[in-house]
Amino acid sequence: MDQLTSLKRVNMTVDIECDEMMAKGHGDADLTWKTMLYNSAIHLAIFVFTVFITILSFRYGITLFSYHPPLMVGFFVCMTEAILCFSNENILTRYLNHKERMTFHWILQIVGSCLLTVAFTVIVISKNTKGKPHFATWHGIFGLIATIGLVLAMCGGVVAKYSFAIRKIIRPVTVKVIHSIFGCVVYALMIFTVLLGVYSNWFKRHSSVTGAIVANVIIFFIVQYVLVQPIQLIYGRIKNIYLRSNLYAEPQ
Repeated sequence: MDQLTSLKRVNMTVDIECDEMMAKGHGDADLTWKTMLYNSAIHLAIFVFTVFITILSFRYGITLFSYHPPLMVGFFVCMTEAILCFSNENILTRYLNHKERMTFHWILQIVGSCLLTVAFTVIVISKNTKGKPHFATWHGIFGLIATIGLVLAMCGGVVAKYSFAIRKIIRPVTVKVIHSIFGCVVYALMIFTVLLGVYSNWFKRHSSVTGAIVANVIIFFIVQYVLVQPIQLIYGRIKNIYLRSNLYAEPQ
């Protein structure tokens, strides 16, 4: 009985350490000027991409469809910043504690979801008005998949937020690993949808080959930075789950 109690205490300690890994980690150390410059460049790239797409959307006049690209980019910005807020290298949120980062994450997710809803409504109405078929392109199909995935990921986020309350059913760290993995997959789908948008007929009419290259470079520059720490966190949590399972497997 004493050994079982000890194992349970180890479990709880591992779960708490996993939850606070990104909040404490190396965040207490001073950032180097290279790290600050790199992080600043990411935020600048996000801003430049937002302005670029907004200008393309309204440069040849305003239609209902004109609001779809900037709204989707707004969604992209919110989702990106929602992930970055947990990074200890993020100059915008590194001095916030874990609870404050969680709140900021939720606010960005809600705002981004509202922008996505409006953007989705705009494109549906626009296609209905013009008599065009829905989800007839890869951009539209993956956009629909990403939207459904986002809804599921947000539901998973609610479960993860209150995972301690259901700890007798499933361990909190397991819930959060699943949520993190699913969130990364949904973000990847969203990025792929944005890339497909860069190769859409609309983008070709409003921009140029140079514009497409610049957009691709900016997107890949942002993505390779954004997904690094979440993947590291997932690896750490899975490793801890594996170590814990081995601990339980030891002979009594």
